[in-house]
Amino acid sequence: MSQDTEWLAWRRQGIGASDIAAAWTRSYGKTPCSVVADKLGVGTPQEVTAAMLAGLDWEPKVAAAIEALTGYTVAGEQTWLSHTDEPWMRATVDGFLLAHPDADLGDATGLLEIKTTEQPNWAYYAVQAQWQMIVSDLGLCVVVVLDLSDEHQTHDVDESEVVAVERSGRLSIWVHRADQHLQQRLIEFGRQLWGHVQAGTLPELEADDLAAVKAANPHATDAEPVDLTDLSEVIGE
Repeated sequence: MSQDTEWLAWRRQGIGASDIAAAWTRSYGKTPCSVVADKLGVGTPQEVTAAMLAGLDWEPKVAAAIEALTGYTVAGEQTWLSHTDEPWMRATVDGFLLAHPDADLGDATGLLEIKTTEQPNWAYYAVQAQWQMIVSDLGLCVVVVLDLSDEHQTHDVDESEVVAVERSGRLSIWVHRADQHLQQRLIEFGRQLWGHVQAGTLPELEADDLAAVKAANPHATDAEPVDLTDLSEVIGE
């Protein structure tokens, strides 16, 4: 089993930060129903896009820029986290922020989340950051957004060029601190989603759930043709 396959299997065993953010904000075509459908294996598989691969290429370079700009050390990249008391609450973090290079992850000051995009989704990022803080029991999450809207921008550059991007305003650094009220609402929302996963049921359908319904009922597309000739007059009426 490849690491990607193993990670996808691990994600299905809980509710992750991207799951909760997408379902809460109804972003990227996702709803509570479609998120649960994905966990049950009846959703529409997500394809790996060029933008996703570019984002992975950017992450270590942006992390190096954050180290240079803030003095933090970034460690524990792509760590899979499960909440100590509620293991279904999960998150994959881009990194931990350490005050000293020799510090342990357990002494981290906060989390780092890296976004590379042409169209930032601030509401999504805020919810994702709050969920990551819940799972990690940390009170700080720094979200770094690299604007790739310039058509001449490529992801094949070194760390010094990323720093230059920041100086020209292409790199936005947003500091999120734990919001206890929002976190409690997200926990209850997450419990509802996970309850559906455990019961094998889907939340109430929404307007954007047609794709999930089709994926959950593939046999409908395999049905035999039905002759409606005898009903033509009724249909006409």
